[in-house]
Amino acid sequence: MATVRTVMEIITDALGLVAHYAAGEPIGADDAALALRRLQDMLAEWALEGITIPHVALQNFTLVASQTIYTVGENGSPTLNTVAPELVTQAFIRVSTADYPVRIITDKQYAILDDKASEGRPERVWINYTSPNVTFYMQPVPDSADEFYFQAVKPFTEPSQLTEQLLNTLGIPRGYHAPIVNNLALELASYFGKQIDQLVVLRANQGKNLVKGLNAMRRAHPAHFELPMSPGSSRGNIYTM
Repeated sequence: MATVRTVMEIITDALGLVAHYAAGEPIGADDAALALRRLQDMLAEWALEGITIPHVALQNFTLVASQTIYTVGENGSPTLNTVAPELVTQAFIRVSTADYPVRIITDKQYAILDDKASEGRPERVWINYTSPNVTFYMQPVPDSADEFYFQAVKPFTEPSQLTEQLLNTLGIPRGYHAPIVNNLALELASYFGKQIDQLVVLRANQGKNLVKGLNAMRRAHPAHFELPMSPGSSRGNIYTM
């Protein structure tokens, strides 16, 4: 059974390491709100350092005939309103029960395509990792309203409520919980002007380095998959791996 750990429990544990509250003493609303803001800021900094906590999601949106450009993200009115992917590793178009592979190309490959206005079932896509929304350029330009699927590496959801669960709601894996608690304790200790045990400092640094190393390994060889072909068919089959 998965461990259930809420944002409030993380904050309580961190404040306990700081010794700002006695064991069992209720956390004041103002201090809880402050700790949540510090947690959000800390995780945002981790993202800038490449210490995000990614997961892989299969997502899709509907193509529009004669429309080249599609957006994925949470800003404005994107084609698909969801957390923007950090990396797209695979794509395909589903027509009825058949899946057709879509090759992910680079900006240079897209730039030299001769006829970007030609229409048909897209065979290639250039993905421009713009911010805040990621932009998809289809080629050929879609000629029908088929479903475009893509496999995306995405960051975890940033906490916004004290009652949210780190694992089930936010997607933060179990092994990250202790490093988050220890590093949040360091953040709060400096704010409250508290001295903190050097063992907590050591564990915070070790935990952060472990998380950083894990994510560096994930990025060293980003996955890119071509859909294998079904026997006797020119169509890709995502279930034949």
